[in-house]
Amino acid sequence: MINKLSIVGGSRKFCTFMIGIILILVLRLIYQFALIALSNAEGNEKVKKLVHDQENIALILVGVGTFLAGRRVILKWLDDNVNPDVQLTDLSLPIF
Repeated sequence: MINKLSIVGGSRKFCTFMIGIILILVLRLIYQFALIALSNAEGNEKVKKLVHDQENIALILVGVGTFLAGRRVILKWLDDNVNPDVQLTDLSLPIF
């Protein structure tokens, strides 16, 4: 069961699908950030909203980086389980 999840989680199609969903979320947040930045509102409320949206965008991008780094770890773990006698090098890992 864990091997099947690892194969699905490490596949390029799954990663492409996840990045597409995340891109949609980030684009929506960037659009909302631009609307707030270009609005006529002034004061602390506008700054609070901008900082909040900026933190949300940064958090999502950190999560994407962690997901992609975890993909490499999953593929290495899976390769060790499937081919334990073959030494794995960085060149043999597929990079997204």
